[in-house]
Amino acid sequence: MAYYSAIGGNKPIDRESILQLIESKGFDAVVISRAANPPASGTSIKPGSVSTKVVRKDGRPIDLFRYDYEELNEPAILKVDLSVVLTTELYASASRQKVWTMETTVSHDESVGYLIHDAADAIVRGLKRDKLIR
Repeated sequence: MAYYSAIGGNKPIDRESILQLIESKGFDAVVISRAANPPASGTSIKPGSVSTKVVRKDGRPIDLFRYDYEELNEPAILKVDLSVVLTTELYASASRQKVWTMETTVSHDESVGYLIHDAADAIVRGLKRDKLIR
């Protein structure tokens, strides 16, 4: 369960509130992820292309060699490449001791949402690999 869902809003994360959640909800472990470095990003711009659409006028004999030209401008595409190193730690609720840690680099060039999804996927794979979850 995400912290903001368990606590009921976007409140600051501190040790006391996490301990209260463990007691009230009965969690057996806590996973904490944080950025180990400032997110790095790179950008590139692919300029849009310009093309022309030609339509011949029809209907009257005088329009035989007349055309309408429509200029089509495709917008430029901004590509942002996000990269962040995450440190993830697993704490056992009963002993309040760290039982597992992992550092991973995630990057994505489409959106922060995809970056978060990739990070969560990497963390779950690590936990499953080390047989801490099924």
